[in-house]
Amino acid sequence: MTMDHRTAVGLVREHVHPDSTLVTDQAQHYKFAPVADHQTVDHSKFEWVRGIASTNTLEGFFPC
Repeated sequence: MTMDHRTAVGLVREHVHPDSTLVTDQAQHYKFAPVADHQTVDHSKFEWVRGIASTNTLEGFFPC
């Protein structure tokens, strides 16, 4: 599946449990994601980890 700014919230709604914590960067298309908690990091401020929020594991994932 491909996810971009047009499909992000729909895919979150379809595949992520509403009681989950979503961890992302500051991309605006996640702003109103239908989850219980949303933690973010702000790459524009050179922030890579804050508390439990880190996008490094996702950015390092490339399926074969």
